[in-house]
Amino acid sequence: MENSEEKMNFETLPHYLTSGFRQFLPGERHISRMVENRSILIILRKGILRFSENGAHREVTPGEYYIQRPHNYQDGPVPSDSPNYFYVSFTEAAYDKAGQLPPRGRYDPARINPLIDAMAGLSLNASSLEYESLLYSLLVELYRGQRADTVAQKIHAFLVSHYTEPVSIADIENRVYLTKNQIINVFRKEYGLPPHKYLTEYRMVKASDLIASTELPFSRICAMVGIEEYSVFYRAFLNKFKMSPREYRDSFLAGTPEPPAGR
Repeated sequence: MENSEEKMNFETLPHYLTSGFRQFLPGERHISRMVENRSILIILRKGILRFSENGAHREVTPGEYYIQRPHNYQDGPVPSDSPNYFYVSFTEAAYDKAGQLPPRGRYDPARINPLIDAMAGLSLNASSLEYESLLYSLLVELYRGQRADTVAQKIHAFLVSHYTEPVSIADIENRVYLTKNQIINVFRKEYGLPPHKYLTEYRMVKASDLIASTELPFSRICAMVGIEEYSVFYRAFLNKFKMSPREYRDSFLAGTPEPPAGR
């Protein structure tokens, strides 16, 4: 029987076998079969696909994908509703609780349909590498579509993508629609620091990389990491690395084998 907690594990990558479009006729039923030594990815475009899997009823609707796993008996006790879908079969993959891709979920047609069309459009002389590449792209896009970033992760993504600019708590509020206190609490719970302190730490690490690898003036580096006043930058850097920006650069020029403590 299917364990709904088990997901496809990408530690062992599968290999492409076959693919194609499938259109059921009105009243047509799913075939009876035992799926052995392969998985079948079904991407439902129209209609409804109905079948049983080890006696459990399955119904796949438009916008859903379903992975028929190996060693399962499938049957068609009731007719499907003229489903149109694209399938890809691939060698047996690993499924466990540490896996990444659920056996069922929804997909984004704007991201998946071009990959389907590309795979269907490959010539008979296409290399196996082309098919493998598109299979992995499909699996990656399906995986990305199942990831539900937490509010804290959305805040984090915003901070690290805007660290070169001045960022206020109001900028974050306008993106996650939470109050200042809610933002601080949810972020600190996941990352251990409130957003403004995390952003300062992140900026200092970025600044330290620039100080060690370039000859840019410190005032220029200060601006490059989104801090408007050099005195604020200086104090934050000193607090992070226990030395001034000049001392930090000099330690690298002197051939210090390891970055100073605090990185």
